[in-house]
Amino acid sequence: MSETHSRSLVRRAIMALILTIGYYTLALATAGGLLFLIYQQLTEGSFNIFISILYFIVAIVIIWSIFPRIEKFVQSGPLLTPDQQPRLFNEMSSIAKSTHQEMPNEVYIIPVLNAAVSQMGRTSLYKNRRIMAIGLPLLKVLTVSQFRAILAHEFGHYCGNDIKLGPWVFKTRATIISTLWRIRGYSILQLPFRVYAMMFLSITQPVSRQQELTADAVASRITDPQTMASALQKIHGAIPAWEAYWTNEVIPVFRAGYMPPIADGFERFMQSKTITCKVNQIIEEQTNQSQTNPYDSHPSLHDRIAAIGAQPVITELPDEPSAIFLINNIPQIEIDLVKRISKIAHIEHLTPASWDDLVKLYYIPGWESSIKQQRLALEGVKPENLPELAQNLPKYESKIMGMFDLPLQQRLDYGYQLIGAALTMALFKKGWTVNAAPGEDVTAILKEKTMFTFKIFPNLVSGALTGEQWLAIIKEIGIAGTDLSKAVIDKSLPEG
Repeated sequence: MSETHSRSLVRRAIMALILTIGYYTLALATAGGLLFLIYQQLTEGSFNIFISILYFIVAIVIIWSIFPRIEKFVQSGPLLTPDQQPRLFNEMSSIAKSTHQEMPNEVYIIPVLNAAVSQMGRTSLYKNRRIMAIGLPLLKVLTVSQFRAILAHEFGHYCGNDIKLGPWVFKTRATIISTLWRIRGYSILQLPFRVYAMMFLSITQPVSRQQELTADAVASRITDPQTMASALQKIHGAIPAWEAYWTNEVIPVFRAGYMPPIADGFERFMQSKTITCKVNQIIEEQTNQSQTNPYDSHPSLHDRIAAIGAQPVITELPDEPSAIFLINNIPQIEIDLVKRISKIAHIEHLTPASWDDLVKLYYIPGWESSIKQQRLALEGVKPENLPELAQNLPKYESKIMGMFDLPLQQRLDYGYQLIGAALTMALFKKGWTVNAAPGEDVTAILKEKTMFTFKIFPNLVSGALTGEQWLAIIKEIGIAGTDLSKAVIDKSLPEG
């Protein structure tokens, strides 16, 4: 470590120490002042029991908020070992040598698109435990070279001792937020803590941002600036995609009792043309956005790329595999990961199922359930009636049961989904193959014909599809006259 960097670290540590001491001083002074007011009332004979109780409760709450807690490590994913994952640990070992750092004591796979390092507990009398967490989706998004750059970035935090300073700042920040939350409703008492919180963030967040830039510089030195830049761009673009995939595709399947292949599903999700377009748009926007929020802990993507002197263009090495190549036995890792998630979320046993199998196991039963629940809204509605219904939405919307508490647009969106489900089931009953791949629009396919069933009614409403065009389509595919309220695989119901 250079002398300049050492002096910078000392200055950062002193600044964080002063701000931390200042906060605890403020908290103790406020609590002490409230207790003194109670004492003053007692000695001056103007004791008010209700005000005194209020002062005492708030003082105790403030003291409780700043009381030191024992730090506990929560294992959010399966532990990886060198014996199980030799390729991954060989990469990590190479980077550790290049950065003159020790290897982490523990490495975990986690269900987020990120990587992180921390230092907790003790492995011996003298050494803390170094912990590294690697996001499963990160391995699908990045190539091996890009992932190597991200690993080098995390080792860069070890180089700068950020894992010692960072938690210190984070704990104080969390304590301030805890205090503000606990004394919510007492605006006058909250004011000094709110002002201090803004000052603390405005001073310490630049420290956090500088730590990221320093770690980026280490990664650029170990790999190269362009590889690091492309890795950062991919991560920034893919984070919203992962959140959408996890929330909209994976979690509902979990709740239904099935476990899909998570990494493969995310790869399919990212390959969707719609998702690819959105990801590229996010990357372009964030690459060109040079302004950083003063309260952000990370610099903007624009500033990070500029700091390492790279060009803001995603570059790929020809035929380079994704970083998941470094990991053995992904199916078992996903099972272990989901078991841990299931335990935290109180989800019972999950049955493994491929995304293709989920069409019959999950999607079709779900669509059938919606049709049965909303049979009155669909009763008598036939495909040839949809153009007329699209012009008379209030009549249709008023028949949808159980949606009255939702805003109008949400009720209409639900109605669009309901008709899409009914049309899909009507075609499925006639032998069409249904595709519901992650990130893709639901389609019904028969030979060379493809129907985007969930887009039909919205397109009729918007005018993108005319009534004449739709009538010609249903005549061709042979679903005219089908009662959509009976578009379910239920032998107790008559055919439509």
